[in-house]
Amino acid sequence: MKWSHPHSYYRLHKFSDTRWVERHDALIVFKRLLPYVIEALTDIASWKNDGNARSLLKKIDFEFIVSLSVLSAILTETRPLSQQLQAVSTDMLECSTQIKSVHEKVQSLRENDVFDAVYQDAIKLGLEINVNESVPRLANRQSHRSNHPSSTPSEYYRRAVFIPFLDFVLSQFEERFSDYHATASSMCSLIPSYFHKTSFDDMAPSLLLYKNFLINDSMLGLDDTHDYVTEFTMWRSRWSAVEKSSWPTTILDTYEQCSPNYPVTKKLLLMYATLPVSSATAERSFSTLNHIKSYRRATMGEDRLNGLAKVCIHRQLSNNDVIQNFVTSIIDIFSKKKKRRKEFII
Repeated sequence: MKWSHPHSYYRLHKFSDTRWVERHDALIVFKRLLPYVIEALTDIASWKNDGNARSLLKKIDFEFIVSLSVLSAILTETRPLSQQLQAVSTDMLECSTQIKSVHEKVQSLRENDVFDAVYQDAIKLGLEINVNESVPRLANRQSHRSNHPSSTPSEYYRRAVFIPFLDFVLSQFEERFSDYHATASSMCSLIPSYFHKTSFDDMAPSLLLYKNFLINDSMLGLDDTHDYVTEFTMWRSRWSAVEKSSWPTTILDTYEQCSPNYPVTKKLLLMYATLPVSSATAERSFSTLNHIKSYRRATMGEDRLNGLAKVCIHRQLSNNDVIQNFVTSIIDIFSKKKKRRKEFII
């Protein structure tokens, strides 16, 4: 379905299974186009023997509209976080700061009186599609939903929809991102700008997690994680003679200014800098394979598939002169392999 007017153009978005930002956009656009969706379903319902459209129309009641407005209002706050988690270049410390900020913002929605504005938006949307303000039928005994005591429809939907959904989102923040904060605390222990907030104890979880990896590295000369205390102390003392205005504030900046005299610290900084924030980067390779390995290339070998995937994923490198010359030489070699009806070389 498409809708256009002189200043904008919208299309209903597909509800993606893997792209989080697409889910936010799909819901926000659906809410914006709901009157036109109703109009389309009404026309389809008039067709002969089409009961799906009529059943969908019956489900769009005032409770559905309130739920849609609440979901849209909250996802508007979480959308920037989803964009950052799917970004190509971002570190875990930056994401942890953003997660805390969004968590506090969503928490403030519960504490402040925000629902009134959301409810008025739902009433306005209901008037556009001829759905009046109402509450579900209440009974003395309910088996499929709770009876929320209320004196007004606004109070009912606050207790039945708004607060439960906010509590669910907040609980998901705690469940999904608790490990981010623990890892970010370990990162902060090595960044000079956070020395006043951290100590060696904050490094303990990371040292325990990477204990075998660090000890087995013969280049580090580390027999036990407790031996790192001395280097950690020297690393923090090294920055005491530097002006605070020159202290690095990110993992990458700290890694670039870390000399080989602190091998364990440099190794930890490298590990922190390369930790994936999410699985979005790995999932991009799956999307790339859909374009590369089609049914016409089902017999493609592994080496060629890996090469084409790298070229497709890192296509920005194709602007490099060295890469361009290399590609040209490959085309020349391929064109001279055997006689062809048309010349490849121009």
